[in-house]
Amino acid sequence: MTKATGEIRQHGPNPAGRLYVKAVFTGYKRSQRNQHEHTALLKVDGVYNKNDAQWYVGKRALYVYKARNKVRSTNKEPSRVRAIWGKLTRVHGNGGTLRAKFHRNLPPQAMGKHCVASNELISTEMAWSDGLTALSLYHGPSNSSGNGEVVA
Repeated sequence: MTKATGEIRQHGPNPAGRLYVKAVFTGYKRSQRNQHEHTALLKVDGVYNKNDAQWYVGKRALYVYKARNKVRSTNKEPSRVRAIWGKLTRVHGNGGTLRAKFHRNLPPQAMGKHCVASNELISTEMAWSDGLTALSLYHGPSNSSGNGEVVA
């Protein structure tokens, strides 16, 4: 505490803030005539070149959406919120776009929806309550509104 004001000073780094960054599912990897749905292309906010995008390679991506029927997860209440996890595999082009492989292919309705990238695993409910309703990139360890946006 300082003598004059009586404030308590905090030592060390600031507590962790946001553990994710938003992204947009722009489409599937493709050539002139063929489209490869097993690889999704994600544009991360604030990343405009391949050097910046390289930092996200190996991070997790999450697509969160709301389904029609409620399903019970292990030891949890029934919920309509579902998620598809993926991993950012490599940089795509020079503009900072990333390629991602998801556990199940992303549906075409998800194109243009928001995403998130992160380092740590986050719960689907937490991501949904934070408004990460679409695609998110998760910065965790490598080891909403119902509009179908993605969170990672």
